[in-house]
Amino acid sequence: MTEPPRHDASSHAFGGPVQAAVRGAVRGACPSVHQPLAEADGNLARVRVPAGLLGSAGARAFAGAVEAVGGSVIEMTNRANLQVRGVSPASTTLMRDLLVAAELVADEPEVDERRNVLASPMSSIDPGELVDPTPHLAAVLDCLASPAAAALSPKFGVLVDGGGLVHVRDRAHDLALGAVRELTGRTVFEVRLAGALDERAASPYGSCWVVEPDEVAALVEAVVALTGDRGRVGALLDEIGAVAVYEELSARIDGMAACAMSDLELPTGESESPVGIRPQRQVGRVSVGAIVPLGRIAPPTLRAVADLADSVGMADLRISPWRQVVLSGVADADARAVAQELDTLGLIVDPAHPAGVVVACVGSAGCASAFTDTLADAEALIGQFADEPVASRPRSVHVSGCEKGCAYPGRAEVSLVGTAGGAYAVHRRDRTVVALDPVEQRFGGRVQTALLPEPARNAAIEIGHEHTQRVHHSDDERATA
Repeated sequence: MTEPPRHDASSHAFGGPVQAAVRGAVRGACPSVHQPLAEADGNLARVRVPAGLLGSAGARAFAGAVEAVGGSVIEMTNRANLQVRGVSPASTTLMRDLLVAAELVADEPEVDERRNVLASPMSSIDPGELVDPTPHLAAVLDCLASPAAAALSPKFGVLVDGGGLVHVRDRAHDLALGAVRELTGRTVFEVRLAGALDERAASPYGSCWVVEPDEVAALVEAVVALTGDRGRVGALLDEIGAVAVYEELSARIDGMAACAMSDLELPTGESESPVGIRPQRQVGRVSVGAIVPLGRIAPPTLRAVADLADSVGMADLRISPWRQVVLSGVADADARAVAQELDTLGLIVDPAHPAGVVVACVGSAGCASAFTDTLADAEALIGQFADEPVASRPRSVHVSGCEKGCAYPGRAEVSLVGTAGGAYAVHRRDRTVVALDPVEQRFGGRVQTALLPEPARNAAIEIGHEHTQRVHHSDDERATA
């Protein structure tokens, strides 16, 4: 069989060969409260939230632990995890003990660092979902916590997507599983190794691999066993070859087989936003999602969100990989009041708000690698976008303090990349441009260099205008054809 094209997760979402070639871009082990990362402003401690399922009790416990060590800001990551900066070594130990007691952190450091599982924040409640991934997520966590997974890298990650309208099919993981429907009506999971599920849609090949839902746990165990002390699936593919790995897995798993793409109802389009009031598959219930501006939330605010969740008779509070909070199980009658309260707390329930467009790392305020004050520049850019029509804004803007690009997986439509002297290079995602260097491979073609913050922000706005003009020109050509 012709192998599906490989996308190496180590050079996409998690850092790897592309970023290792960039100045200062080699990443160490993923930080945790057991093994924090020393940064310019103190320890960086990260807490994994598998599938983003935090819950109101978990949110309160986390907020309390951060306050106990004097923390004032909680950061949300692009894997739906939570982290705190500027923590002293003694305080990190206290925070670890509090979070272990609250069962938000595994007691064993080696187990805790492997709990990397991503799913849609609408899992089990999305009206368009083909499969409820909840039991599969639990099975994945059990496998990653087992001794069989002890040799895996802390960056090893598994994605399970139920095929809903809000999805994470564009995220590259060591193992990605996405529910799809065959033309016969049977639902299976598409399998993707060291890549993202949606890359298959543009593949010139006519085949992919699928697995029956009942065999998901066995497949995860087999991938973990084959990967072993290589640490990452990308290394396994490099050593053995993708065709051999897929075929070995199918030999071990009865319910896994090659499948013609023409036999599947392939999902198309980007994920819908979980922000705002959305219907659930459960009759009479809705979810209410809100943007957390720049992914930064104060502990009292997170506690207030948890209290709000409980006040309407539910305790399901979720974190999205787009740095949002989602309250699910809200009764129809309570939805508007919940949305208004989130707005009062400084969160944003309008999916068209420009805060949903701009992503930034902590920048020079907390990272020794950063050349620029990304947070201030990102806030200013959000303000400028507020004066622009929605159609004239880029769909995604990444403000990165250096060439590592920690805050955003893949390429944003526009990236402002910090360079020496507090300036920015402006990069643009354009599949027609051949990348000339590793930085362009990471961010897209470089269109301007050495811009101070204000001209760089203006360049991002101008790119949005150019996109709008191209769309209007194409529409006019079709109308007169």
